[in-house]
Amino acid sequence: MNIPDIPFSIVFDQDRGYFAVGFPKSYLVPQILPFLQQSNGRVKDTSFNKVDVNINHLYFIEGGLAVFGDARLQHRELLAKNPLTGNKHYTPWISVSGSFKVAVNAAINNEVLQVGYRDHQISFDGKWYSEIADVLVDLFFQDKIVDKIKSALGDFNGLSIRQLFDQFGSQTLRQKLAESGVDSTKIDTILRYVKINARFSETELWVSADFSNQ
Repeated sequence: MNIPDIPFSIVFDQDRGYFAVGFPKSYLVPQILPFLQQSNGRVKDTSFNKVDVNINHLYFIEGGLAVFGDARLQHRELLAKNPLTGNKHYTPWISVSGSFKVAVNAAINNEVLQVGYRDHQISFDGKWYSEIADVLVDLFFQDKIVDKIKSALGDFNGLSIRQLFDQFGSQTLRQKLAESGVDSTKIDTILRYVKINARFSETELWVSADFSNQ
């Protein structure tokens, strides 16, 4: 991962025992979005329903992420079944297109990744809206998107969030502590036992270290 040219935000508060590095969304969104888009395509394909979903955009929101996309849904009904041959006759396919937004809570507390469904919005034209909503919520919103985001946040190009901190934050924390008069032995102890947390704001992923008990 190549981050040196990224303008980090740094917060250091020795009195509170708090240090944080802000990774800007302009860097992280292009890394996370293609991973989520691996789910694009047909998510349901039965004799009665076909659902195609495309994730188009990813935004940071306070406390998590929001995924935006569009979907095309097709539906038909069974008209009759020949009792002798078993051949089935259906109505023509009815097609409707629309858009969706899914919000997901995401954070790391004491180095434990927590990702969960928050809410969603669906906008479709067509009288069979309720059936479409059920299909998408059951198959995609609360399962696949959440699972994909959890996988993406667990591995940034081979680095966990803990490794992100170790590689791009620990040296800055070491420097800040040294400038504050903390001796090197104490600094080594802080960096060895510090717990890593992470939270999303609308502009950054804040990876923080709590050393208040050190």
